[in-house]
Amino acid sequence: MAPTTEPIFLGPGPDDPRDRHRPVSTRADQITPAELAAVLRHYDLAMVRSARPLALGDPASPKVLIETSSERLLLKRLAPGRDDPYRVAVAHETMLHLASSGVRVPKLLGTKRENNSMLQLGRHVYELMEFVSGTGYDASIEQTRGAGWALGAAHRALRSFRPSHPAPEGGFHAAVHLRERLERSNAEGGARLARAMAAAEQEVERLGWANWPRQVVHGDWHPGNLVFRKGLPPVIVDLELPRSDRLPGVFAQGALQFSLARARNRTAGGDGGTKLSLDGRRLQAFFEGLRQEGVRLDAASALLPPLMVESLGAEAATLTERGGAEWAWLIGPASELADWILKSALTIAELTRGGEG
Repeated sequence: MAPTTEPIFLGPGPDDPRDRHRPVSTRADQITPAELAAVLRHYDLAMVRSARPLALGDPASPKVLIETSSERLLLKRLAPGRDDPYRVAVAHETMLHLASSGVRVPKLLGTKRENNSMLQLGRHVYELMEFVSGTGYDASIEQTRGAGWALGAAHRALRSFRPSHPAPEGGFHAAVHLRERLERSNAEGGARLARAMAAAEQEVERLGWANWPRQVVHGDWHPGNLVFRKGLPPVIVDLELPRSDRLPGVFAQGALQFSLARARNRTAGGDGGTKLSLDGRRLQAFFEGLRQEGVRLDAASALLPPLMVESLGAEAATLTERGGAEWAWLIGPASELADWILKSALTIAELTRGGEG
């Protein structure tokens, strides 16, 4: 039987970002009714008509959709590791800056007494924001181009932004600990993927990575963090990981996430294996969106393919560590794709300039 090809994004939670209203299963880390009541006492809201848990994004960060008599809101308990108050303050200041610059992000609600955009209650940190109606990513050329445009618009707005607290430095480039995790893994393709990451890292350095200035970037640009609305720009609905990094890194991360495809080979005996690839039409559309927003990709064109390899390796190492059996299949196909990207670097670079590849 012929393989079936489908879009896929690498991130926590379900790998189909189109279903934004999937009911959550029973989990010990859900927000309980008593917890919800305690949190909402700190906000000045209209009459609450309903509240139900939603399975959006990272299961370690449970969410509740709240409907009041006047608005729909999303309450989120931030996951451990993402709930440092200083880090949350940087994220919220970044959102407010984007909103003031005309980039569409959800409106944050302040607490009743102090108008604080985060609530620290007990051992947890919460945020309450506008719930943005729309759809998830459908892998269309139009939405892919819109994702590139939104990435360009956001980072144009952040070019001169300086938060009150320094944004943490970081990124997937030269992530030695992740490469070593792959080298130590017993997964098929682990050592091969680690070698591809090492080769990509050397190429990125050779091409002048250190000469690019740092700025605040989104840090996690994938389809699950955008909401799409027909005829309107996408809304950036998740900005938990702003960091200080160099722009080619976030461009490469977005290009990978919005062009990745998975082919499953079905055989008479069952699953005949999985293959990852890049959808050239979507990759080109993503770069078109960046250029439409005025991003000049020429200087970064050679950097993007090896950075995509590093991003792919970092995602594979992280997801197979945290996701267990759900992502156990990933490393082998990722190692094959990484080698292909390195061999096809000139073709991919040509797409950034508007060529056909």
